[in-house]
Amino acid sequence: MCGRYVNISKIKAVEKRFSALVERPDLYVPNTNMSIGDLGAVITQEQPGVIKHYRFGFTPYWAKKPFHLFNARSEGDHNSENDPSYRGAKGITTKPAFRQSIRSKRCLVLADGFIEGPQKERLSKPFVVYKRDGASFAFAGIYDTWVNPDTGEMVDSFAIITTVQNKITAA
Repeated sequence: MCGRYVNISKIKAVEKRFSALVERPDLYVPNTNMSIGDLGAVITQEQPGVIKHYRFGFTPYWAKKPFHLFNARSEGDHNSENDPSYRGAKGITTKPAFRQSIRSKRCLVLADGFIEGPQKERLSKPFVVYKRDGASFAFAGIYDTWVNPDTGEMVDSFAIITTVQNKITAA
């Protein structure tokens, strides 16, 4: 379900690929195993020409404590059987944690690959999925800004929008 991904491209290559400039080059660190809590490169809908760094692991603005949600399933709870032919409602629009951000705080999550494994094995034998040509790509994502009630720190965080596997990832 894309709880880990890869982002190893050099800054200049990413800037060229996405026609955007990295806002804080000091925060851009290539990572072969991006996981919850790491800073990931994102492009928000408000500033499409800027690559920002937000925390991987979504927390909605209204939360009392961090949630660290790494993926937002597009169909929500409507497809619990993971049926690849599901064409019904997109439940993400009604999930309390996501319904505000899916409407107004969308982003691209920049990546070079993602790490998956057989569901039964719970990633005990992970493998990396990447584009055949090795080019960077972007996941659809959502983000929000949460304010830590104890420290007042503003934390920008994101989740990757996921769905059932397709023909390419089912193999």
